[in-house]
Amino acid sequence: MQLRIHNIRLGFATNSSSDHSIAFFPNHGLQDREIDGSFGGDDFVAVSDNAKKLYLAAMLRENFNRQFKNWDSQWTRIIIKELLEVDINQVEDMHMDHQSLITLPLDPATNDISFDFAKQLIEMVRDPSVVIFGGSDNNVRNTIDDFSTVTKIEVPFKDLGDENLVCRYDERYHFWTLFNKNTGAKIRFSFENVPGAVNPEKSSVPDLLDCAITNRCFSACPFCLKNSTHNGSHADYNYISSMIYYLSKMKIFEISFGGGEPTLHPKFVDILSCCKNYNIIPNFTTRQIDWMEDPIKIRTVMDLCGSFALSVKAEYGDIEKVARATAILRYHKLPVEKMSINIVMGTIDQYFFKQLMEELMELGIRKMTLLGFKNVGRGLTYRKIDYDWLVGDLAENYHKYPSIGIDTVLAAEMQDQLRAAGVNNVFYTVQEGKHSMYLDAVKRKIGPSSYCDPALMISLPEYDADGFILSRYAEW
Repeated sequence: MQLRIHNIRLGFATNSSSDHSIAFFPNHGLQDREIDGSFGGDDFVAVSDNAKKLYLAAMLRENFNRQFKNWDSQWTRIIIKELLEVDINQVEDMHMDHQSLITLPLDPATNDISFDFAKQLIEMVRDPSVVIFGGSDNNVRNTIDDFSTVTKIEVPFKDLGDENLVCRYDERYHFWTLFNKNTGAKIRFSFENVPGAVNPEKSSVPDLLDCAITNRCFSACPFCLKNSTHNGSHADYNYISSMIYYLSKMKIFEISFGGGEPTLHPKFVDILSCCKNYNIIPNFTTRQIDWMEDPIKIRTVMDLCGSFALSVKAEYGDIEKVARATAILRYHKLPVEKMSINIVMGTIDQYFFKQLMEELMELGIRKMTLLGFKNVGRGLTYRKIDYDWLVGDLAENYHKYPSIGIDTVLAAEMQDQLRAAGVNNVFYTVQEGKHSMYLDAVKRKIGPSSYCDPALMISLPEYDADGFILSRYAEW
């Protein structure tokens, strides 16, 4: 009885002072110990079904208290009794340390606790081979440390958790995707006691939509995959908002807006706001910081978006642009951690790369993404700069650099080198169209990615688009 983790995209890390361990321990011969109603930092062992039900009831009680702020309501008592056959009066005075709490995720469509998730978790914990050990990081030892044969079940969502944690169950492939709307952390996993659970190479609903809302841009990058120009067209706002509605029905977690230069769209702020209204997290990529100079606009945008990426190229003034953007965020007391840096590999040399890394660390910027070179658009005629040095440089200097992510193209291109460097493939994917998709809202077409074969781009109907999208997505 274990959780099988399929894929992780990390956000921020957290630590706990108390430590509750859910462990697979067949033929344990143990008995309950110190089940006194306090599931905090003190040692305890929950073995019997009744003890584990009390632990789960205390967990549900705390989750309800956080979510609804109205623990005394009769319907919450009824729900716990229905899920666990426990009288709520048994746990009325129980306590669970908030740092050890398994926070139950919300359904993104309703913003209520997902009871389907809770039921699967309860079923796993109540298995006779599962034991719950309580203890504390501050104790000399933890109760679980008494046993050398125990297999601890890692609960990958415990430290993701707060009120921003949402989930979606894949009915076809039988796995869960959890997404933290505040940090961007995402994980796919399955409860192994669920019939039909497999290692998913694809989801039946995308997690992420990459969306071009304009083909206008003044940067004139010589490697632009979209051939964007200064007189490019903007997508119609009403069309974009209708697509966001359909995407929300599909329970897509986030949309990454690009172009062109997305901040040039006259309805850019309205588009971000529309996403938030439908419980979808909007992110965007930009080369411009003009929008940041407007004190009202920058506060509004930063409040609405999950994060944004500032694209950098080996051009005079780009490092200064990063410094200016950082200074503006700090001046307005806005979170610098919402900004990351994007670099297209093949457009910079190692000297510029190292110079940029040094500057980012001095500025306190801790996130960046390296993008694989796309041989489409103006990239077809661009003379790509060799970057065979990249993996070796990262392996040698990772402790000096910001946290670095890579896109699917770069992961596929450097897969052998990543494997040789000991990077677990749970942290990256190498195929597009498996958990994400692309919408060109200007041309009103969808495809597996922004750089796919044009023959794969399909015109999208304006009405009842969700069913059409899912049927095409299943083919990629």
